[in-house]
Amino acid sequence: MRNVFFYLSLTILSFNMIFSADRSLAPIKQGKYKMNKIEPETVYNSSNNSQHSVSREDGYDGFARVDSSMNGYGLLVGSTLPLIKDDNGWFATYRQYCGPTCTSGQIGAAYSGNGEIWTTYTNLNPSGQTGSGGDGGVGRYPSSLGNTEYPFAFWNEYTGTGSPSYGGRPFYAFDEFGWDGGSFSDAQEVDLLWNDAKDLWVGSPALSYDNGNSMFNVAYADWTRADVYVFHSEAYQDGYVIYGEEMKVIDETTYLVGGDDEGSYTSSPVLDVNENGEGYCSVTAYWSGGDVGASEYGNSHTAIFAGTDDHGATWTGGTNGAPYYYIPDNVYQHMIDTETFPLEYYDEEFDTTYTWTELFASYD
Repeated sequence: MRNVFFYLSLTILSFNMIFSADRSLAPIKQGKYKMNKIEPETVYNSSNNSQHSVSREDGYDGFARVDSSMNGYGLLVGSTLPLIKDDNGWFATYRQYCGPTCTSGQIGAAYSGNGEIWTTYTNLNPSGQTGSGGDGGVGRYPSSLGNTEYPFAFWNEYTGTGSPSYGGRPFYAFDEFGWDGGSFSDAQEVDLLWNDAKDLWVGSPALSYDNGNSMFNVAYADWTRADVYVFHSEAYQDGYVIYGEEMKVIDETTYLVGGDDEGSYTSSPVLDVNENGEGYCSVTAYWSGGDVGASEYGNSHTAIFAGTDDHGATWTGGTNGAPYYYIPDNVYQHMIDTETFPLEYYDEEFDTTYTWTELFASYD
């Protein structure tokens, strides 16, 4: 049994860089990213350590154990938001340990007013509400949001077999009695028009306020249709959010290098919207042909993003004829030319010098 740890420290990176290197000074293509659709066999272990969650906004010292999980995959992907902190306190959503013979997909949540003493809530996705045939308990990729009234938990459920679709189906729940209320709603659909042709995974939620009104947006990667979709709230009352129809904000099939059975060069989406209603939905990817140096826009593995200026109601993109905003090749070349990154590394163990020849925007 692996403890669910929440680290009270902060590291903010716009996107990480991986250096392509070769002993003969020739570039090496970064390998494809493999999405963990099927997890390896569960390994049980225990620990007496206790720690806090990473917050995107604040950095802290100190540790406190919150709860436990079957494994650590609930915190695997950087585009999710497992923990939030605001004036109402701390709120976390995670995959919760429920015994050695129980599912690894039970969704739990926890609240703290000070980051030290935590109240936990169990089984937000019980049998009869979610999953294939209403089985529940196969939750993945949990995230958290919170407005002035309620904390919200988001997650996906497996509803398919993986042939051809895993049937990713997005849900949310909220504490009906408010922050630290202790009474969570039934699981609610994000996509009111969901059907088994859809395969929505790795939700990246965001909350902003338009004249005091809560505006919700959630971005998902579709593992079957291979594009990125955003759901925008059209109505909100007393914790219940009514989302509009899906909006395709990044068309991987048309404009980017697509995936195959071995994986994909396109990351999961990251979405954020500020209080002015301005925001972006971004992936790292190759433009179509960019992986072989044949793109008209750029050949670096780069950050590609669509933008909104109305709290996510509409999305646009494109500059210099490109369908989306992106970081161009000349920016990466400038970083190399000015030695913004070290261009050489000596590995003492193997007595080998590696020379970097290109930059690669990584996946988290």
